[in-house]
Amino acid sequence: MTLGVGAILSTEPADIVRKLTFATKEAAGEDHADLFGAMSRVNLAHAIMLREHGLVPDQAGDALVGLMLDIFLKGREIVPLKAEDGDLYPQIEAYAASKLGAGVAGYLQLGRSRGDVIPAAMRLKLRIKQMRLLNAQLSLRTVLLDTCEQHLHTIMPAYTHWQQSQVMTVGHFLGRFAAWFERDTQRMHQCLLRHNLSPLGSANGVGTSVKVRRDVTAKLLGHDGPVPSAGDGTNAWDYMIEPVSDAALFTSHLARLMGNFILWHTQEFGMVQLSDAFATASTYLPQKRNPEPLETVKVFAEQVQGHLATVYLMARNEDWPHSLINHGFQPINQALDLSADAAHLASAILKDIRFNKDRMREVLAQGFTTASEVANTLVVHCGLPFREAHEIVGTAVRACLDWGSQHLTSAHVRAAAVAYGVGDLKISDAELSDSIEPSGFISRMDSPGGVAPARLAETIQTWRENLEQDVIAFNTLAQQFDDADAQLLERARHPSQSTRR
Repeated sequence: MTLGVGAILSTEPADIVRKLTFATKEAAGEDHADLFGAMSRVNLAHAIMLREHGLVPDQAGDALVGLMLDIFLKGREIVPLKAEDGDLYPQIEAYAASKLGAGVAGYLQLGRSRGDVIPAAMRLKLRIKQMRLLNAQLSLRTVLLDTCEQHLHTIMPAYTHWQQSQVMTVGHFLGRFAAWFERDTQRMHQCLLRHNLSPLGSANGVGTSVKVRRDVTAKLLGHDGPVPSAGDGTNAWDYMIEPVSDAALFTSHLARLMGNFILWHTQEFGMVQLSDAFATASTYLPQKRNPEPLETVKVFAEQVQGHLATVYLMARNEDWPHSLINHGFQPINQALDLSADAAHLASAILKDIRFNKDRMREVLAQGFTTASEVANTLVVHCGLPFREAHEIVGTAVRACLDWGSQHLTSAHVRAAAVAYGVGDLKISDAELSDSIEPSGFISRMDSPGGVAPARLAETIQTWRENLEQDVIAFNTLAQQFDDADAQLLERARHPSQSTRR
């Protein structure tokens, strides 16, 4: 029997079971390299612990550690994996049996079961993918803040309900995404820390009579410690769902950014343009330049949302997370991988995209976007109640539209005040004109967090300081995991006499 089905079964699984049950688990496919790397670490750490703490005969321990080290170093090509033979757990044991004999190879499963080994490998695999995504998020934030600083003074319309509302700058617009991406990164980092615990040694959920050292294997795998409860270690699924949920929120923010760029890239807006290297041509319409990379980021985000829904559906009301672990790999893997890809593509887009300053001013001049500040100015300089000032300016804007004009002037405002019954406004034309002019508008918005360039520069500095701290935290984690790998190799090659008993 090639699958190690055990004495309880009298025959090998049927071909259709091998094809449609075993082959649909995460095992032998090219896109499962992260899981194999994680599993090889789990097996090596467990073998080292068994050897060092005298739980297996010395000769068997040395043989197990030597083979698991060989697998760890050489990778998945060394083990003849077959999709129809199911997940990695029995396939690696079968390979070990072919090399060491069933008796020695069987020691590898001492004090553990599929119930804790697969979650242990899954947590490591997710950690690899989360670190990859975190690195991409940090790079994206760096590029975004650089772009914000380049456009502190680039004025553009602000929109609500896709209608021009006020005046802002490109830097201020991008700043909202800087804040969102910062929280997205921190959520993913906190998620990783929350689940950086080892279930290895939980066996099948109630612990084991074998005197395993869960603290030892946890440290060798770079975890902060073992999962305290064996039942939590084997039955949890939030460690698989939470990273996908965080990735879905992050990519939804990315999609919002790209959605704005797609709209602004239209000829009707013409406010941004991608270079030819970031555009595609139409196979039929010779005049077209399609912003397809922008659409690609949105597509990735939409796929991640779909994967999140799939993961939640697979986490159905059952006590054993078998289905999600064995068959949920595709939505989980793709959600995290696509999110990292989306972040990398968005970073490249931000470096490439060009903002058409003249066109932005031209569009801005058509929307009466400083009307709110004109009303505020009437309150401050003329002592009018805000609602009354609001009505006067609204009347002036409506008169402009009736006259076919797109430009509000001080004369329009004065005429509206007279029509409204207020009479002559006690304010100079220069003061009124300054409140109408877009550049004057942004300099006035100097409340904390406002669009005024000086204020925005302060906010960007805060974001940069936060980014620096997040990079330090990321590097600390990366070093922790690298150190664990180094210790894993050292203990495999040179067992300490102080620990070997």
